[in-house]
Amino acid sequence: MPRHSTQSPVNRLQRVIQKKDQTRGIYAFNLQSMQMDSSPLFAIDSRDFLDSAEDTFNPSGLAIHPQSGLLYIIGSKGEKMIVCYGLDGNFKEALKLDKNQFIQPEGITFMPSGELVISSEGKKGKDAAIMIFSGQ
Repeated sequence: MPRHSTQSPVNRLQRVIQKKDQTRGIYAFNLQSMQMDSSPLFAIDSRDFLDSAEDTFNPSGLAIHPQSGLLYIIGSKGEKMIVCYGLDGNFKEALKLDKNQFIQPEGITFMPSGELVISSEGKKGKDAAIMIFSGQ
C-alpha cells in the first residue's frame, strides 16, 4: 500500500497529497482501475486545528476507524498530532501528541476491534516504537 494511504470499505484507497499551503487534498485511488481520482474527495485545512499561522501540520499517515467510519490523519513534522474528519470532509477534532512519547509518528491504523495503533520512528538515540491504545 502506498505511503500516506488507507483502504476504505469500498475498494479504494484514500491518499493525502502534500501541498505547500495549509490545505491538503484527500484523494481516492480505485484499486480495480488502478487510477487516482482527479478531484479530491475533500480538503483538510490546518487552520481548522492549528493555533497559529506559523504552526505546520504535515500528514504522514491516515486510517479509517472500522466502527465509526471517521478518517484519522497523523502528522509527524511540525505539530505532532492526530486530526479527525468525517468522510464528508467535516472536521471533528484534533489531538496533540506528546513529543517525548511520539518522536516521529509515521503510521496509524486501527484493529478491527477499534484499538488505535501508532508507529513512531526512532530518532536521536531513541528507539522506534509501535503503540496500541484501547478504543475507550
